Amino acid sequence: MPIAALTPREAEVFALVCQGLTNKEVAAKMFIEIASVKFHLTNIFKKHNVKSRSQLLSKANEGVEA
Repeated sequence: MPIAALTPREAEVFALVCQGLTNKEVAAKMFIEIASVKFHLTNIFKKHNVKSRSQLLSKANEGVEA
């Protein structure tokens, strides 16, 4: 998955989500509100044409295996 299409903040959220962190854990690590994490995830979902966290992770794993 081309991470270049993401803003730096979105890339940070994406990396933490790929590590298996929950929205609450991501928010705590980044010192932001859970609502901000959800906002960034929504943008990431739109940019990568997915509708869920599991689809995002699946798509990310496809890029790693390729």
